[in-house]
Amino acid sequence: MSTISYLKLKIKRLMTNLFGVKFNVRRKTIKDAVFTNMTFVLADFSETQLFGVVFKNCNFAHCTFDGSSMSRVSFNGCTHTSCRFNDSTMDTVAFNYSSCYDCNFNGVLGGGSFKANRTTFTKCFMPNVKMPLSEFKFSMFEKCQMAGSDFTNMKAVFTLFSDCDLSQTDLSRSAIFDSRFDQCDLPSDTFGLTTLANTAIT
Repeated sequence: MSTISYLKLKIKRLMTNLFGVKFNVRRKTIKDAVFTNMTFVLADFSETQLFGVVFKNCNFAHCTFDGSSMSRVSFNGCTHTSCRFNDSTMDTVAFNYSSCYDCNFNGVLGGGSFKANRTTFTKCFMPNVKMPLSEFKFSMFEKCQMAGSDFTNMKAVFTLFSDCDLSQTDLSRSAIFDSRFDQCDLPSDTFGLTTLANTAIT
């Protein structure tokens, strides 16, 4: 590689680290890919098919995943700020050691295996979500709008729901252990046939 080409490559990598990756993969298919230590700004993943994709230690800001289809996708150690996942499908999707702030998940359809481990959702818009059989461990939902969602048969362990709107949300037939619902809009019929152990509702 010539000196000029090498310098161009170094400059490109520096610009990426400073300002993030802006790209459009709308309606594309991404399979068995790994993205590590990347910053995505205004990236467009809308209506994209993602299969077997891993994002590790990545930062997402103002990105859109609207209408995307995800299968066996994981976000490990990632941050999401003001991102949109509206009307996307998540089948075997995991958020591990990650955070979502001011993100939209309106109408997300879970394929039966949505998992969040040590992940925080803060000020997220999550109404009309259908995620039966989801699992949450050591996670937190704070000031989230979750009205009218389906979380039936959910498993939650050491998970905090704080100041969330859970009106008309179905948590029936779930198993909730060592968790807490603090200052939530939570109708009395939300927990039909649900097992609550060491869980506080205040």
